[in-house]
Amino acid sequence: GGSFVSIPLDTNSEGSILNSVQSIVNIPEQTEVQIFVRSSDNFYEWDEYFPKWILVKNGKPESIVQGRYFQIAINLFTDGNGEKTPVVTSVDINYSVQIPPFAPTKIFSVSGDGEITISWNQNNPDDKYGYLLYYGTKSGEYLGQDANQGDSPIDCGSATSITISGLKNGRIYYFAVATYLKEYPEIIGTLSEQIYDRPLSKEGKDERY
Repeated sequence: GGSFVSIPLDTNSEGSILNSVQSIVNIPEQTEVQIFVRSSDNFYEWDEYFPKWILVKNGKPESIVQGRYFQIAINLFTDGNGEKTPVVTSVDINYSVQIPPFAPTKIFSVSGDGEITISWNQNNPDDKYGYLLYYGTKSGEYLGQDANQGDSPIDCGSATSITISGLKNGRIYYFAVATYLKEYPEIIGTLSEQIYDRPLSKEGKDERY
């Protein structure tokens, strides 16, 4: 008899979903085994009671268990005389990771006086997705700064367009968009294709840059 608890097991992906816990056990007559699992995205917050332990039956959890880290606890109960004990040989965890969302397939720009409006198609039509706009003055280097919207990347939420103001007329700017999961903002998809544009004065005056 007895019990043991595993170390937190890292899936390297926030929001991983537990599919099953499979164990190889030998359970003599009158003995019993209980398997529990718990999970979250940050195991440094854990204590004896949080997050809640979930009983695993028939290889599947009774409710959704989700997070980057999983931990297993097992109770081993002997027979009435304390002469026989169950034995756990191995425990396997099967889980699914969150798949990063696709980037927008189309991205557009409209230049103005000291500003550029960027828009893109919503190829993930769901409220659980948000968009990040990356921009800068060098191709592939998105280090732009905007006093109004903030530094690159700019979190656009569910919006599919944004106007970047305070730009230098005549200077070229490069843009790309990525999609992220709102529930797990750390899970960001790949960048869209890069586009470029430059703001120009609408007053016909000569500007040096």
